[in-house]
Order: sequence, then structure tokens, then C-alpha cells
Amino acid sequence: MPSTAQLPLQGRISTEKPAVVGEASFSGAAFTDNKLGELASQGIVFGQSSNSNSLDLIRGNVLFMPQSDISVRTDVGTAYIPKGAAAWIVHNGSTTAVYDLHDNIRPVVSSGAGKRSGLVAWIASVAH
Repeated sequence: MPSTAQLPLQGRISTEKPAVVGEASFSGAAFTDNKLGELASQGIVFGQSSNSNSLDLIRGNVLFMPQSDISVRTDVGTAYIPKGAAAWIVHNGSTTAVYDLHDNIRPVVSSGAGKRSGLVAWIASVAH
């Protein structure tokens, strides 16, 4: 019987790099073409249904500090982020975590489940 050092490797070894999730921040009053371009240049992936006050987040980690009320949609729910709040949304394409960092007016909330199931962590009022 050969020693373990002489046995061939079993399985598949991948040399592909893992997909990197982009990180960015947003502090505008609307998702304009310029703001969406900035997010895209930092690796944030968003859908075509994004509009001036709503972002369809497909993949990416974004710190939102909006100057007007906005919403951010993912596969697992929607976060409503009011003007003056700060929220960190981490979305890898199937799992979403929403951290409510600061909300003087009202909390960041979810509006229900989307198409796929996944963990949604809504952590309210981490810092005021």
C-alpha cells in the first residue's frame, strides 16, 4: 500500500479567484446616473429597475447616508432608509444583513421577503 504522500489528489482544485463583493458609500439625495456610475466603479452591482429614490441592489456592501428618503431592494427584502439616517447593507447575492447605524427620525425597516430565502439581519440602533 502506498503512503498517503503518494496518493493522487482527489476532487477538484480551483485556481479561480473568489468573486469579490464591492464596497462603497452613498450620501446623495438621489440615485442619479453619476451616483450609480460611482457605485458601479466600486464594484456594486445593481439592477435596471433602480430609479432616483430606489436602488435594486444585486451584490455589494454599501454604507447609505441619504439626503432624502430612499429604499434599497434585495432578493430577500426592502430596506427603507430615511433622510439623515445611516445604514450599512451587506448583500452577497443571496444573504443580506442590514445594520441600522443611526436614525434620528424613524428606524430602517423591511417590507417582507423577496424571491429567494436567505438570512436577513435587521440590527436596530447600533449607535445614536
